Amino acid sequence: MALPRFTLTDRARPFLEVGIGDSRTQGQAARWDVQRWDTPEAIWSGAEPDWQDVTCEAYTVSIVAGRDRTADRFGVGTMTVTARNLTGWADLQPPDPEDWNTLMLRPGRSVRFGVDHVTAGRLVLFRGYVDAVRPSYDPDDLDTVTLDCIDALGEVGRARLVEAAEPSHGGEYVTARLGRILDAAQWPPAKRNLAGSSLPLLPVALDGQAADLLGITSDSAGGSVFGSTDGGIRYRAIDWQMWHGPPDATIGNVGPDDVCPVRWERPFAREDISNLVNLANRREPEPDRVQVTDPASWGLYGVEPFERTDLDTQNVADLQLLADRYLQTRGADTIPRVRSVSLDGRTGDDVVDLLSTTTPFLPSRYRCRLQLLRGLVFDAEYLTTGVRHDIGPEGWETDLTLDVAAPWEMIGSARWEPADEPDTGLSRWDRVLWN
Repeated sequence: MALPRFTLTDRARPFLEVGIGDSRTQGQAARWDVQRWDTPEAIWSGAEPDWQDVTCEAYTVSIVAGRDRTADRFGVGTMTVTARNLTGWADLQPPDPEDWNTLMLRPGRSVRFGVDHVTAGRLVLFRGYVDAVRPSYDPDDLDTVTLDCIDALGEVGRARLVEAAEPSHGGEYVTARLGRILDAAQWPPAKRNLAGSSLPLLPVALDGQAADLLGITSDSAGGSVFGSTDGGIRYRAIDWQMWHGPPDATIGNVGPDDVCPVRWERPFAREDISNLVNLANRREPEPDRVQVTDPASWGLYGVEPFERTDLDTQNVADLQLLADRYLQTRGADTIPRVRSVSLDGRTGDDVVDLLSTTTPFLPSRYRCRLQLLRGLVFDAEYLTTGVRHDIGPEGWETDLTLDVAAPWEMIGSARWEPADEPDTGLSRWDRVLWN
C-alpha cells in the first residue's frame, strides 16, 4: 500500500507501521510470519520486530506525550489512530492455538508513527504498543479501525510487582535499582537506556506497579524516566535538561524568520507557584525532612506549598538539593510563564519542520516572543515539556507545553543560589554537585 501524502506540504510524508515479532518476550518465544521463512518452525528472538507498513489512504492520529513542568514526572505517552480498513488488514482473527504469534493485528503488537522528512530523514513521533483494537463496520460508511496505543512506560507499568521480603538494598544506586525493577517486570535489557547515577537510595521492598516504582526511584534522584521513541525505557540523570547556545528556533511574530503560532496560553495563577517546599523520604521509623522557602514572594502571592513525602533519597544533603531545585524551577521567578503554544502545519513549511522535530525528550528549546501594538509582551526561552499532535492528511495541529528554560542554563560555575547582579535573579545549577 502506498504511503499517503499530506495535502498541506511536500516536506514530510507520514508512515504508520505495525511490528511482527514480540520483542518483550525473553528467549525464543515469538514466531515470524511463516511466509517470511523457508522453514515454518523458524522462530524470532531479536530485539526489533519486522515492521509492516499499514498506512492507509485516510487516517487521523492523536499523540500525547510529556509532562507539565521540567521537574515533574513523565506520564504514559499515548497514541490513538483511526484508519481505513478497506482491505481487511485490521480484521481481528482468533489466534492459532498452536501458533499464537502469526500475522494478525491484536493488542500487544508494536506500533510506530512518524514522518519521512526531506532533510531530517525518518523521524519517529511515537512508538509503543497496541493496547486496544476497535474495528467499526458501517454499511453506510467506510470500514475503519481505531488503535489505542501506549508507550513503553505504559507497557512496563502493567506489571504489578510483589515482593514479600523485608526492605533491602540500602545504599543502592539509582541506575542499579531501576535495572532491578525492570528485571522484576521482565523488561528486556535490549530495550533499556539507563544513564549512570551514583546517588544512593534507602532500602525498599519492590511492591507495587512497576511504573510507580520507576517514577519514585527517578524522582528520588531528580532524574526522569520515560518511554522513548525507540520503544524502550530511558532514564536520564538530574542535569539532562542543561543547555547552552542558541535555541532550536524562534516562535513569534517579531522577526522575518520567526515561526508563526496560532495561539499562546499564558495564565498567571497562584497554583503555578511553589514558594514553600517540603520534602521527606521514607526512612523508618522516622523520615528525614527538609524545607526551603521564599518568604519574599509570600506578600505577593501568599504561601503556595509543594510537598513530596514518598522519596527514597538516602542522604539529607541530596534531599536538600532536590528541595532547592523544586523551589527554583517552580518558584515566583518562573511566573508568569507561557504555558503552551499552538501551531498549525498549514501555515507554512517552517511550521512543519518544527513540528517534525520538536520533542519533550531532549528537550527542544525555543525563543518565544509576542509583539503587539502596545509593545513587546514577552520574549524568553522555553523548553518543550509536552506535546499533543493531531494529524490528518489535510492538517497537522500541535500544542506544545512549555516551561521556563532559564534555570537550566549553563552559566559559568552555576549553582542553585540567587544569581549576582547584573543577572536576572534566576538561580542556576551547580553541575559539579551532581557529577
